[in-house]
Amino acid sequence: MTSVKSLKPFYVPTPADFIKEQMEIRDWTQKDLADALGYSPQMVLNLLKNRILITIEVAKALGEAFNQTPQYWLNLDSIYRLHLHENTQADEAVTVHALS
Repeated sequence: MTSVKSLKPFYVPTPADFIKEQMEIRDWTQKDLADALGYSPQMVLNLLKNRILITIEVAKALGEAFNQTPQYWLNLDSIYRLHLHENTQADEAVTVHALS
């Protein structure tokens, strides 16, 4: 019998998924978001590709732009990063077991 604790989600949405959703709701382009955040287009591109962590400063900017709390954005990023870490550890365990 499988316990609830051992069940893992198939897909964990990324912060970029939520940013893109908010942009779509507002019909914003990347330039529109860059202007709203006061960031360079390159920084926005990095956000949309999940290349950077959502820092407190970024969370505050996103919160202001999308009328949400900074905590919302920090939580999204934490959940995503934990999921990545868990998958990396599982992959390493499989590799070690295969090499044994």
